[in-house]
Amino acid sequence: MASITEASLSLVASASPTSTATKVLFGVLALTAATSAIHCASPTRLTRVLVFDIANTERTYLQAIEAGMLKSDVHIAENLTRLQITASTIREDTLRNSLSYRAALCAFFKGRSLTVMHCIRDVRALGTRIEILKEEQLRVPASENAMQAVSRRHRYTDSAKFYKSD
Repeated sequence: MASITEASLSLVASASPTSTATKVLFGVLALTAATSAIHCASPTRLTRVLVFDIANTERTYLQAIEAGMLKSDVHIAENLTRLQITASTIREDTLRNSLSYRAALCAFFKGRSLTVMHCIRDVRALGTRIEILKEEQLRVPASENAMQAVSRRHRYTDSAKFYKSD
């Protein structure tokens, strides 16, 4: 019985992941994972997302104003303006840092990605707030009949189709 155990141990020992090929494979996988993580969280890529989100939020705000579903709210306009200026500053800094790999990596490790993600979160929160206010206006008020509410919703969706074709 002892000979079976020794044979099993020798099989397990020969199958252990100490071979050079396995070490190289794990090294390549770790390098690929690290490179992918840096790419996904890079300030350059996140800045493109931020610019796209700020444009969508602005478009949503303007659609709501034009459709008469949202009155010109000073607080929302100020927040949108503040976020546009912040996004512009972030984009400028990111473009300056993207001129050299060293500056881009330094910005990444100093937490520039977190700053961009924080701004993206704020922009999306404002966009969601605008959407909520628009939906509140689409509900049928007591003084309005159902047919007028339906025509308001169609007017809004028609203008939304117009803007999506840009």
